[in-house]
Amino acid sequence: METSRPAAAPRPVAEVNGEIRDFMAARAGRPLWPEEQAQYESLLAAWAAAVNSEHRTAV
Repeated sequence: METSRPAAAPRPVAEVNGEIRDFMAARAGRPLWPEEQAQYESLLAAWAAAVNSEHRTAV
């Protein structure tokens, strides 16, 4: 599902949102394992970078 992009080009917010939703839906009803928690935190960081990038380009 992930595509290769340069580090300076964050992914679109909608793309990261979809990944987060899919990730959490696959784990519904149970706590995240430590490695899953790390993956979730990485997705949140990607989402924050995408939001910040879109905000900067909109201003």
